[in-house]
Amino acid sequence: MVAEVAPENRIRILVATDNHVGYRHEDKVRGNDALTTFEEILQIAVRKEVDLVLLGGDLFHDNDPPRAVQFAVANLLKRYCFGSKPIQIKTLATGEESDRKPFNYMDPNINISLPVFSIHGNHDDPVGKGNLAALDLLEVADTINYFGKQKSFDEFSISPILLQKGCTRIALYGLGNIKDDRLYRTFEARKVKFNTEVEGGESTFNLFVLHQNRVRHGAKNYLPENVIPTFMDLAIWGHEHESYTEAILGGQDQSTYIYQPGSSIITSLCAAETKPKHVGLLSVMRRPNEEGPVFDLEPIPLMTVRPLVIGELDLAQFEKDEGENVLDMKDTTRVEKLLTSEVKKLIAENTQKVTEEAMNLGTEVHLVKTMPLIRLKVKYNNYTPLNIPRFGQKFVDQVANPRDILSFTRVKKDSKSTKKMQIDDDEDDDPETAESERAKKEVIDLFVESMKKNIGWEGNETSENDRRAIRPAIMSEAVREYVDKQSKDSINNTVEYCRDQYAKYRRTVKRNENDDENFAPRTSNTISSDDEPPAPKAPRGRGRGGGIRARASRKRGRSFSFSPEAPPAKPKFESGYIGWSIGSLRPVQVRLAWLSNTHCLCITYPIPHP
Repeated sequence: MVAEVAPENRIRILVATDNHVGYRHEDKVRGNDALTTFEEILQIAVRKEVDLVLLGGDLFHDNDPPRAVQFAVANLLKRYCFGSKPIQIKTLATGEESDRKPFNYMDPNINISLPVFSIHGNHDDPVGKGNLAALDLLEVADTINYFGKQKSFDEFSISPILLQKGCTRIALYGLGNIKDDRLYRTFEARKVKFNTEVEGGESTFNLFVLHQNRVRHGAKNYLPENVIPTFMDLAIWGHEHESYTEAILGGQDQSTYIYQPGSSIITSLCAAETKPKHVGLLSVMRRPNEEGPVFDLEPIPLMTVRPLVIGELDLAQFEKDEGENVLDMKDTTRVEKLLTSEVKKLIAENTQKVTEEAMNLGTEVHLVKTMPLIRLKVKYNNYTPLNIPRFGQKFVDQVANPRDILSFTRVKKDSKSTKKMQIDDDEDDDPETAESERAKKEVIDLFVESMKKNIGWEGNETSENDRRAIRPAIMSEAVREYVDKQSKDSINNTVEYCRDQYAKYRRTVKRNENDDENFAPRTSNTISSDDEPPAPKAPRGRGRGGGIRARASRKRGRSFSFSPEAPPAKPKFESGYIGWSIGSLRPVQVRLAWLSNTHCLCITYPIPHP
């Protein structure tokens, strides 16, 4: 089918997702695995003479990759993407960024021979001041073309990048990773807009690349396939690591093909990762005598992926055997010999498989395939598990993960088998979800009351509109970014943002409210952020106040000191604030004991479930 179309009317795209460059970068054996495979992907792109490379998110494994990792990726992109080969595709539209600079291959000062387009994933998403990602650094260095970033929290607008080669035209839509429940609710509220006002109409091939949960992990913690617009011809789904070689029909009314290439590196030792890894060569073409374009997808196996072999062993069966096979679980030496024997079998299985593969392909075995990832899942009952890292020392030169070869799972006697919970479409039918919602509502109410005091409004009961105004989902995301991605300013920036938004909301309510009795006037001693006086410089050293803080901390539990934006005129106690315990990620009530005009003791109390 592909051979019937002239090359000048065919757009060839190499598709890859979830490269996770930098994964275990400090590991002496596995540290360069992801980078090696990423280089192989670029080599395939050059060898196949594709028009562009399309990455579906998670190019980096870390939100803030180490400097050496960023340097290595930029160096590879410069080596394989810069050159004098002319670009065959024309760019008719650059997407939603009307004020963005041209794509790197459109810059007359740079010679690009292989354009690379990428969205962000959940690992390398933009955070912090300026909402920047590691991909922004690569884009400003003219090594990739970063698209699919959204500016708004509440509604999303997705405009296509319009590419053309000969008579074939592609509208490339991109959506970088967004927290799944937020994106679910945004689609539910019909606040996701796909701009379809492009030239060409039905003669344009609509391609959508996204990076979200495809497998359902909760009532709304995934993205259903049926939210994909029916006009999409093909959706490339990133984030899911299981590799599929073919595109299948899905979406609304089975109108869209969905292709899940999977990750290019193994990041978890599970069964889904045992499938051979590959990238996809997507060819989009339009025959002159036909109305719409068609596509062809060719899977290309990756040869530098470290193999994973998984085995299972149930120690209980040896307790039930008779004769020589019976095994006393207290005899740790015999049990360890048994486990060693099973691991050696898995290593031998990999050696045989790799050898046969090399003979069939007529190629040399890559070094990474000689040291596989091994995982032996051991079920036990009366056995005390041995020290796994010490056990793995005997396989240091044979496997790539000696410290976590074994995985122990205790099986209780006469335990009832637990069935997988079926999640109903109605979120309220799930008792755990309902309890979580009640707890979240109480935490939100406490935070609302804190915001009211902060801006000087008291006396009225918290309404549902109040809860919406502070946007609790954004606060939760800020805590996650602080903990998972070391974004130091995420909580402070988000609190200030919510405070300002809530103040605007309350001012709007007051202007529109006829009955002023429901609102308390702004207190005269409250200082706004606009007329806040500069805080005096805190004295250095511990001093008497430091001693008080230290003793109070020992008596009352966790506490810390901070300087507020608007301290009171004299020392006093205040309650009703809400905060987070970073260690446990749980909401806490906060009581402030003012020690001076600028410093206070912050005492936290856990918030009980309703």
